[in-house]
Amino acid sequence: MQCFQFGMQPQNRAVFHPGDTAYLIHSNRFVREVTVMSTACGGMCSVRFNDANGGIRVRSSRLFQSKEDAERHLPTRRTINFLG
Repeated sequence: MQCFQFGMQPQNRAVFHPGDTAYLIHSNRFVREVTVMSTACGGMCSVRFNDANGGIRVRSSRLFQSKEDAERHLPTRRTINFLG
């Protein structure tokens, strides 16, 4: 379902439908596999975690079609050398 209110343009790279499998970056550290349960106007999706009982509502721009694509968007960590 696509709904464009107030001249909004879709910001995500893919359109997800209920039942689709997607990948979500969780806590800026983990990539989790989710199933899209529903979509709403404004780009929001309700998703259910495949590895646990539970779900959340996120913007569709936070969802990716493949695990590799999600991993490319993970922030890189810099290591800090405290010893000198």
